[in-house]
Amino acid sequence: MSDDLEKAEHDLAKARGDLERAEALYAEAEKEMAKARSELAQAEEEIEKAKKNHIEVSISTTAGFHPAEGFNSVSENQIVQHELDKAKKELNIKDVTGWIASVITPAGKRTLDPSKSYVENGLSSKAEIDWGPSEGGGG
Repeated sequence: MSDDLEKAEHDLAKARGDLERAEALYAEAEKEMAKARSELAQAEEEIEKAKKNHIEVSISTTAGFHPAEGFNSVSENQIVQHELDKAKKELNIKDVTGWIASVITPAGKRTLDPSKSYVENGLSSKAEIDWGPSEGGGG
């Protein structure tokens, strides 16, 4: 019986050692998780900050949409012409002479100045730009 008791005491000591190691690993894992949560929160904060300085842009033309679906996120301080040039290239538009960029607002259709930024054009958050030949003529 004393052999059984010695074996049990040995097993108990081993189990206590295993428990201590497991608790140490658990404590280390908790530290790593706290660090990861902190890094994630910081990254989310940076993303939100970046979004505040961006605008979602979609350009519709007679040749299609840029982007094909949804919106591109661009700096609100970027000039409008930059996205118009990307749309021209992507949609293989050859000649944009006389084309105007405009948006529909509650007050009606408003022409944009492509040489100015979105902010300078009074746009924020989301802009759906219509870009095409000026409506003219008559007859």
